[in-house]
Amino acid sequence: MNRQIVIAVLAAAVLAAAGAAGWWFWPQAEVVVDPRAAAQAAEFRQVRARAEAGDIRAALRLGLMYRDGEGTDPDPAAGVPWLRKAAEAGLGAAQYALGRALEDGLGVKPDPFRAAEWYRLAATLHHDPDAELALGQLYFHGRGLAQSFGDAAEWYLRAAAQGQPLALYLVGAMYEEGWGVGRDLVQAYVWYTLSLDHLDVVKAASRRYDPKASRRKVAAQMTRRQVELAEREVARWRQRHAKQTPRP
Repeated sequence: MNRQIVIAVLAAAVLAAAGAAGWWFWPQAEVVVDPRAAAQAAEFRQVRARAEAGDIRAALRLGLMYRDGEGTDPDPAAGVPWLRKAAEAGLGAAQYALGRALEDGLGVKPDPFRAAEWYRLAATLHHDPDAELALGQLYFHGRGLAQSFGDAAEWYLRAAAQGQPLALYLVGAMYEEGWGVGRDLVQAYVWYTLSLDHLDVVKAASRRYDPKASRRKVAAQMTRRQVELAEREVARWRQRHAKQTPRP
């Protein structure tokens, strides 16, 4: 037998024996488990079990986990029935989340009219600032509701009074332009200034939203006295809001 063939046969036999013994010449790739993903998957299983047992808050959490792909593959359609179950049970956060799903078409056919109904429940019964803002947006753009700048301004103001970041900015815009409220540069300056506390959040909502530039534009049209009045009102608002905000 050819010497090279003999060597090849012997080598194959050694490798086969090593494999049978569970040993290999080269190190095996180590399987890396993401601890965060593992924790989310475990939470998902626990939440699903509680939701299936009738826990309404777990139903809300499960719907959000399906929507956002936490602990499972993203599946907004699977999450909608759980959001609806929690919303129908009266959870304000679920009513807002279901409204958002209906407005944006997340796992369900877009229906801004039905979205407005759920937003209104969350806003009027639970004073949810995100729902108040969302309802104002529907009124402003005339989506699912008859366009009304007056109603939009009312809901923006309710959300802004609770410190909702985007609402703070939009109230400033309403006062600057006189949409649904009387044009008032002092008030525009006040609300634009308050929105600066949430600059990143506001700018992330739209490239058109720029609290610094908006306040600068308004200030250029104001007297020194008007700016002083606005700054004092900002200080009073922040003081009141700090007292109303519960400490963790």
